[in-house]
Amino acid sequence: IAIRGGCGRLRESATQQLRAQAGLPIGQHEMESLMRTVGLDGDPEADSNLAGAIDLHLVQNALKDAVRPLIVDIAEFVGTLDPYILTSVFDSSVQLTGGGALIPGMASSLSRAMGLPVSVPNDARRAVITGATAMLDVARRTRLWRTD
Repeated sequence: IAIRGGCGRLRESATQQLRAQAGLPIGQHEMESLMRTVGLDGDPEADSNLAGAIDLHLVQNALKDAVRPLIVDIAEFVGTLDPYILTSVFDSSVQLTGGGALIPGMASSLSRAMGLPVSVPNDARRAVITGATAMLDVARRTRLWRTD
């Protein structure tokens, strides 16, 4: 499953929700930092130097609300996959890449929703390029975009 620009849409949605719920004049850059600090699981104020400056529970709830529809859509899609494909995915795990992989708790949330193992590569952002390159090679060999 590849969701192009997924993290950007999450950030935008969470920013809008936080602005609406708390009236905070927060920008995209600040939200990006908060998403990577607060994450989806655990006590957002436990290990943060931002505690007190902003209600991090509001940030976490806005992020969870933004992520929920995406996770539901992915879980529903996985439910439509052929059992053979699911077995292959279960054996190798789903690779979470890109900016969303940098959000604490994202991999475990997806894993719970899909019932499949989810892992994050060491360099999640670079893995996007590696995966896209591999997909292009397969598309070329299978003549996916045949024009004749």
